[in-house]
Amino acid sequence: MTSNLARRIAFTLGVLLIYRLGSYIPLPGIDPQVWGRVFGSPPGQGLASMVLFGGGAHRVAIFALNLAPYVSAAIIVQLAATISFRLRALRSQGRRGRDITERITLGLTVLFAALQASGIALALKNVKGLVADPGPTFVVSSIVTLMGGTLLLVWLSRQITLRGIGNGIALMLLVSSTSALREPILAIRELSIRGIASQNAILGLSITVAVVTWLVVLIEQARRNFRVHFPRRDLGGRVFDNLTSYLPFKLNPAGIIPVLLASWILSILATILYLAGYLAPNLIEPSAVALIAGRPLYLIVNAVLIFGGTLFYAAYLFDPELLADRLREYGGTIDAIEPGQSTAGHFDYVLSRTTILGAAYLTLICLLPDMLLWYANVPVYFGGQLLLVLVCTTLDLEMQVRGSVARAQRS
Repeated sequence: MTSNLARRIAFTLGVLLIYRLGSYIPLPGIDPQVWGRVFGSPPGQGLASMVLFGGGAHRVAIFALNLAPYVSAAIIVQLAATISFRLRALRSQGRRGRDITERITLGLTVLFAALQASGIALALKNVKGLVADPGPTFVVSSIVTLMGGTLLLVWLSRQITLRGIGNGIALMLLVSSTSALREPILAIRELSIRGIASQNAILGLSITVAVVTWLVVLIEQARRNFRVHFPRRDLGGRVFDNLTSYLPFKLNPAGIIPVLLASWILSILATILYLAGYLAPNLIEPSAVALIAGRPLYLIVNAVLIFGGTLFYAAYLFDPELLADRLREYGGTIDAIEPGQSTAGHFDYVLSRTTILGAAYLTLICLLPDMLLWYANVPVYFGGQLLLVLVCTTLDLEMQVRGSVARAQRS
């Protein structure tokens, strides 16, 4: 291991340690004993998988909002770029375009964080005995603290990306997701001790989790390679004939973005139905109940959102005509395909079918835990989001470490 890589790893671990410590520091004014009696866990603990989107109901630490407002804002900006010519044009402006996009994202982050923090502060204020002084001072200080916690995490994640190893946001989500593994493991142990679950059932569940994990790793590493041929070139006095390269495309090009988007839309829909229930309880309440996780309507809506979101986001990432034009500029050609419009049509044909397979895989992985929990009576929940974050971030981190080692050896 090189000294530079060691410094980067040490810096990353230090920032992640700060992040975890902040997850256990409760908001000022909260009585931890009352919190434990009311919610069953001390401030700063709970299912860490909830922090992907929200989680304030389970975590009342200064980092209760986590990166959820920033991730939501980033997704909205990326979706808006698919229909806004002005936002799309920023992609071609290099660093300046990225800076403008980041400022827009931060602005939306502040707005979302303020709204979520206000809801959490008002909810905590109304819990009897939880807050020592439930006045305006507590509400304002809680909003400022929660907003500041989110913005601090955004800054820390950037420092990891710049000075550490790996993607800062992904690593923070990985740390939260990894800590969430403690809950199902303890649940399995408890079921085994009480004799509720047999050894065969636990073994079968473990094998299922292992097989699904292996499948996720296999598909996340799968690529569709296009072989590209380049004409004879003279580079630095050296002549290269029959240059061949490969243009790879992931089977799941959208990553976990469609899953996070679906969770965000479902949370908004559930909030709207909850608020509308006060106006028309007899009409709205059945719909709200039907959208509970594991119910048929929830599974259908979630599947449509994930599948459609994957296709939509993949179309945003890849423009077949732009890819074909760039290949033609460099003189590259695909096997037995004419340059230009024919190449664009070939890209569109192949990538459309590849993306459909990726969308089906992503939908199945995310719905399988709910189906096992509700219809196969599996007593332990392993979230699809949790598994995807663990696998995708680990694979990305491994690739970056290997790249850093390879560059150090070449130099």
